[in-house]
Amino acid sequence: MAITYSDSFILECPPVQEDAVVIVRTYFPRNHQYEIENEELQLFYYRNSVRVVIYKINTFSSRTVKIFENIDAKINLKNILTDDQYIITIESRSNSSSRNMQSKKSYNESWKVNLGTKGLHSKTCDIKFYAIFDKPECFPNISMEHFILTCFLRKVFPKALCVFHITLNNIYILNGSVAYKHTKTDGGDYYETSCTFSSPTIENEIHQITVTMYPNITGTVSDRKYGKSITFFFPGNFLVINALDKTALELIEVQVIQTLKVMKFIAMITEKIT
Repeated sequence: MAITYSDSFILECPPVQEDAVVIVRTYFPRNHQYEIENEELQLFYYRNSVRVVIYKINTFSSRTVKIFENIDAKINLKNILTDDQYIITIESRSNSSSRNMQSKKSYNESWKVNLGTKGLHSKTCDIKFYAIFDKPECFPNISMEHFILTCFLRKVFPKALCVFHITLNNIYILNGSVAYKHTKTDGGDYYETSCTFSSPTIENEIHQITVTMYPNITGTVSDRKYGKSITFFFPGNFLVINALDKTALELIEVQVIQTLKVMKFIAMITEKIT
């Protein structure tokens, strides 16, 4: 049988929260011709240059797996067979403590998959580690001329970025600037990130503000899915919304409206006095 090669399979290594399980996925289309040796498709997985898994599929789609145990990690493998592809997921948890943030600058976990024993076609990917803990804390600073909102993540790695989503009457508005400050914490292993949003004073109506802070892992917007968010109404008592039902949200809206009425009433009296 002729030996053919293809580069159409995909190796995926998503970022990993510190001390969590590493996930490595291979997407392998079934409608392509690959290297065939003794009527078997063979995939060889390497973790930090050490062979950890041999995965074989024969022409009848039966599968055999060999996982090597003499490595410093616990390996688990799952596979899904669909109409058009194989999805092979490897879970790896290190047996050592070298993946914590103390050694994040020197530690690197690299994965490689070879197609066939000759390895004439292969793909590699590096694991990127991150850390994020509590949700953001936000504090407003309001004057007659400016609206300033500062939000903090007390412990994060790498440095965090912020997204401010402000809506008025369900319409997205954003007119301001964002300034960052990053301070090393916990002996320099993590960062405390603050971001300050400032704009001209916003209208005296109910605004819904959502703030998302996320570690800048890859430098792309896809990093936002690893972040944490809070949502609140403003003005009012700076009420934070977590997982409230519709009734609770309606009660909050009533409270905010009442607060606005009181503010307008005080402003009218002040104007008459002056």
